[in-house]
Amino acid sequence: MITDIELIDVIAKKIVYRHRIKKLDMFRNTKAFPCSNARHHFYYLCHDAGIRVAEIQRYCERYGYPIGHTSILYGIKKYKSNENNIANYNKLGGIIERAERTGSTPI
Repeated sequence: MITDIELIDVIAKKIVYRHRIKKLDMFRNTKAFPCSNARHHFYYLCHDAGIRVAEIQRYCERYGYPIGHTSILYGIKKYKSNENNIANYNKLGGIIERAERTGSTPI
Protein backbone atom coordinates (compact mmCIF):
# COMPACT_ATOMS: atom_id res chain seq x y z
CA MET A 1 0.00 0.00 0.00
CA ILE A 2 1.21 3.48 -0.83
CA THR A 3 1.92 5.82 2.10
CA ASP A 4 0.62 9.37 2.40
CA ILE A 5 4.06 10.85 1.69
CA GLU A 6 4.48 8.73 -1.45
CA LEU A 7 1.01 9.72 -2.62
CA ILE A 8 1.75 13.39 -1.97
CA ASP A 9 4.98 13.03 -3.96
CA VAL A 10 3.05 11.50 -6.88
CA ILE A 11 0.52 14.32 -6.76
CA ALA A 12 3.26 16.98 -6.57
CA LYS A 13 5.08 15.49 -9.59
CA LYS A 14 1.88 15.44 -11.63
CA ILE A 15 1.01 19.01 -10.69
CA VAL A 16 4.49 20.29 -11.53
CA TYR A 17 4.37 18.51 -14.89
CA ARG A 18 0.83 19.70 -15.64
CA HIS A 19 1.52 23.34 -14.76
CA ARG A 20 5.02 23.30 -16.26
CA ILE A 21 6.76 24.82 -13.27
CA LYS A 22 9.59 23.67 -11.01
CA LYS A 23 8.68 21.95 -7.77
CA LEU A 24 10.48 24.59 -5.71
CA ASP A 25 8.56 27.33 -7.56
CA MET A 26 5.31 25.75 -6.41
CA PHE A 27 6.45 26.17 -2.81
CA ARG A 28 7.85 29.67 -3.21
CA ASN A 29 6.15 32.43 -1.25
CA THR A 30 4.63 34.25 -4.21
CA LYS A 31 1.18 35.15 -5.47
CA ALA A 32 2.15 34.76 -9.13
CA PHE A 33 -0.70 33.00 -10.91
CA PRO A 34 1.19 29.95 -12.23
CA CYS A 35 2.59 29.19 -8.77
CA SER A 36 -0.53 29.89 -6.75
CA ASN A 37 -2.79 28.01 -9.17
CA ALA A 38 -0.48 25.00 -9.06
CA ARG A 39 -0.47 25.13 -5.25
CA HIS A 40 -4.27 25.29 -5.11
CA HIS A 41 -4.48 22.37 -7.53
CA PHE A 42 -2.01 20.47 -5.33
CA TYR A 43 -4.04 21.15 -2.17
CA TYR A 44 -7.25 20.10 -3.90
CA LEU A 45 -5.88 16.81 -5.20
CA CYS A 46 -4.28 15.94 -1.86
CA HIS A 47 -7.50 16.74 -0.01
CA ASP A 48 -9.56 14.74 -2.48
CA ALA A 49 -7.20 11.77 -2.08
CA GLY A 50 -7.99 11.75 1.64
CA ILE A 51 -4.78 13.33 2.89
CA ARG A 52 -5.24 15.37 6.04
CA VAL A 53 -4.54 19.09 5.96
CA ALA A 54 -1.85 18.65 8.63
CA GLU A 55 0.03 16.26 6.31
CA ILE A 56 -0.19 18.76 3.46
CA GLN A 57 1.14 21.43 5.83
CA ARG A 58 4.11 19.29 6.86
CA TYR A 59 4.91 18.47 3.24
CA CYS A 60 4.92 22.17 2.29
CA GLU A 61 7.12 22.99 5.27
CA ARG A 62 9.66 20.39 4.11
CA TYR A 63 10.11 22.53 1.00
CA GLY A 64 10.45 25.77 2.94
CA TYR A 65 6.86 26.94 2.54
CA PRO A 66 5.23 27.39 5.96
CA ILE A 67 1.47 27.61 5.53
CA GLY A 68 -1.50 27.59 7.86
CA HIS A 69 -4.39 25.20 7.56
CA THR A 70 -6.80 28.03 6.77
CA SER A 71 -4.73 28.97 3.72
CA ILE A 72 -4.82 25.37 2.50
CA LEU A 73 -8.60 25.25 2.98
CA TYR A 74 -8.92 28.56 1.10
CA GLY A 75 -6.84 27.14 -1.77
CA ILE A 76 -9.06 24.05 -1.95
CA LYS A 77 -12.20 26.20 -1.98
CA LYS A 78 -10.78 28.55 -4.61
CA TYR A 79 -9.74 25.68 -6.87
CA LYS A 80 -13.16 24.02 -6.56
CA SER A 81 -14.95 27.26 -7.45
CA ASN A 82 -13.50 27.34 -10.99
CA GLU A 83 -15.22 24.86 -13.32
CA ASN A 84 -12.27 24.75 -15.74
CA ASN A 85 -10.14 23.38 -12.94
CA ILE A 86 -12.49 20.44 -12.44
CA ALA A 87 -11.81 19.29 -16.02
CA ASN A 88 -8.07 19.36 -15.25
CA TYR A 89 -8.70 17.40 -12.08
CA ASN A 90 -10.53 14.65 -13.93
CA LYS A 91 -7.50 14.08 -16.17
CA LEU A 92 -5.10 13.75 -13.22
CA GLY A 93 -7.54 12.02 -10.90
CA GLY A 94 -7.48 8.74 -12.82
CA ILE A 95 -3.70 8.57 -12.74
CA ILE A 96 -3.56 9.15 -9.00
CA GLU A 97 -6.38 6.69 -8.39
CA ARG A 98 -4.46 3.98 -10.26
CA ALA A 99 -1.36 4.73 -8.19
CA GLU A 100 -3.35 4.29 -4.98
CA ARG A 101 -4.82 0.97 -6.13
CA THR A 102 -1.63 -0.58 -7.42
CA GLY A 103 0.73 0.94 -4.87
CA SER A 104 3.09 2.09 -7.62
CA THR A 105 4.15 5.54 -8.67
CA PRO A 106 3.17 6.37 -12.26
CA ILE A 107 6.16 8.65 -12.86
